[in-house]
Amino acid sequence: PDSLFTTGIGLRYSDGSFCATSSVPRVTTIYVACDPTTVDGQLYYVNEAPTCEYTLYFKSKYGCPTTTNVPANCTYEYNHHMYDFSSLQYNPEFESPPEYTITGSDGYTYYINFCDNV
Repeated sequence: PDSLFTTGIGLRYSDGSFCATSSVPRVTTIYVACDPTTVDGQLYYVNEAPTCEYTLYFKSKYGCPTTTNVPANCTYEYNHHMYDFSSLQYNPEFESPPEYTITGSDGYTYYINFCDNV
């Protein structure tokens, strides 16, 4: 949606809940942009296609790649770089942090979490 996402990683989740509009399972892609000035992170854009495909943009210092091998329960490797999202994960028994919530132009509110339920 803008020039912010030049470095980072995209996470694609498929086989979501059934979408009656398009008769297929929902698909969500979360792009985590590298922004060294954003400590925890901020969900800043969402788009829903008519085919129930959701695209969300999140910025965080944790979207910046590292070559350090960090053992964690919420780590992704892409193109020989490690991304550790353990610090972005919150306990789903509590309310979603406001930075992880966005209201789209369609009026719906969207929530994200990393490596756990929403």
